[in-house]
Amino acid sequence: MPFFIIHQEYIEINVRIHPGAKKTAFNGIWDDKQLKINIQTPPVDGKANEALIVFLSKFFHIRKSAVLLLSGETSREKKLALYDIDEKTFMKKISPYL
Repeated sequence: MPFFIIHQEYIEINVRIHPGAKKTAFNGIWDDKQLKINIQTPPVDGKANEALIVFLSKFFHIRKSAVLLLSGETSREKKLALYDIDEKTFMKKISPYL
């Protein structure tokens, strides 16, 4: 399974985060199934999840409310839904980091 699935209303992405990193940035693909993302914020009280949502919303130029955490609230492995973005725009933005 790839790290993303295109649904009619949203794009589902599987990510593996590394909280407490030196900087927030994409860091390739993990095991061909997850997009690896370094998050500078430590995993305390959901702050790393919030930082992940802010990072993705800024990167894809979508509202924070258009990034929804579907699963993995307390795990490094997360599933998110990205609304208000089409497949073409998603691929154009993400391809340089793969």
